[in-house]
Amino acid sequence: MPKFLATLFVLIFVVTGALVVVIDDQPKLLRESYKTIIFGSHMAGWMILGMVSNYLWDLFKSGKSLADIRLPNLLLPVLVSPIVFFGIWSIWKDQHQEISFALNLVAFQNGFFWQVVLSKVGPVIPPTVSGVDEKPPVGG
Repeated sequence: MPKFLATLFVLIFVVTGALVVVIDDQPKLLRESYKTIIFGSHMAGWMILGMVSNYLWDLFKSGKSLADIRLPNLLLPVLVSPIVFFGIWSIWKDQHQEISFALNLVAFQNGFFWQVVLSKVGPVIPPTVSGVDEKPPVGG
């Protein structure tokens, strides 16, 4: 199963990359119609590649090998990928949807550092007036 998923990912990644090049050379009307879907998919591929790279980096740094890959641990980042991808998508939309290799690198980087991106997402706990957490009195 993991080999099938890896093969499927590589196939989608290569096809979307080739289509980005082909579509960028087409007339504006055709290019604008498909650019959002194809380049967005390609950026998502770069982001997922970054997430997988981060998993492998951590795996090898802990002294393990490819035989120690666990599919559930590898799929965890993919489950949160829409949250991480939103930041990349917003940057691309702000750049008037220009196709840029730099955005692919940003997508890879966001994928690689997905834990850091998500650590910034969370509830904001307002400080108390005195700046110290107030605790209720014991026994009351």
